[in-house]
Amino acid sequence: MEEYFDHNRVRAVVYLLSEGDEKNRALISDEHLLVVRKNKKNIFRLQDITRLTTSHKKMLFPLFVGGIMTPFAFLSYFTNLFHPVLHLLMMLSGMFLFYLGWSGRDTLTIVLKDGEEILIYLPDISKNLRAFMNYVNNILSHKGRPAVSELLFFIIKKDEIPWFTGEIPSKEFFPVFGLAYDQLMRKRHELKSENIIAVKPNEAGKEIKFEFDTANNELRPKLEGPVSKASLADKSEYMYIFDR
Repeated sequence: MEEYFDHNRVRAVVYLLSEGDEKNRALISDEHLLVVRKNKKNIFRLQDITRLTTSHKKMLFPLFVGGIMTPFAFLSYFTNLFHPVLHLLMMLSGMFLFYLGWSGRDTLTIVLKDGEEILIYLPDISKNLRAFMNYVNNILSHKGRPAVSELLFFIIKKDEIPWFTGEIPSKEFFPVFGLAYDQLMRKRHELKSENIIAVKPNEAGKEIKFEFDTANNELRPKLEGPVSKASLADKSEYMYIFDR
């Protein structure tokens, strides 16, 4: 299924377990969500997904196996089917499996529009993953005007970077963190509209990546280098936000 996912159009990446673990990660592109768990790939079209959420689910397989093994090991003791030590080991193993299944695990849950839920079991839900889910859900919900909700916003003063003169700024200016639509909506009353530029991520290409901003404790867009003037949105498209 890997060939159906366009890695050149990736908007954001998050590692499910540890940083740099390519066998356990999630990626979102313009049209698809790719979830890799234990190197097994699952690809979903964004148009088929309602939302991403988390839950705590019991694990049926160890619950079922443990529920059968424990009473079987106990009853077999009275019929001398196995050595007493083996009886004890089987009973303890069954009890452990039953406990493991009953206590359950955290899951990344992908809710599809047909009502089906895809469960991805994880040891825990990291803050990076929660930030990634928030970003994906914002795209899925299309808050505000759909075209505007997909823009990425950067706070840049005109005297810091000559965006509108066509000049290329120095490399020392980059990288710079920005705001996704929902993040901008939370902070719009604190910002000056004249210091905001909006970038179309589909046209900016690889110069924009999403990384976890530890200072603000959330996943944010990061501008890695200069983008073309064609990728800049016209101010008339989003200035209404600051009038609310």
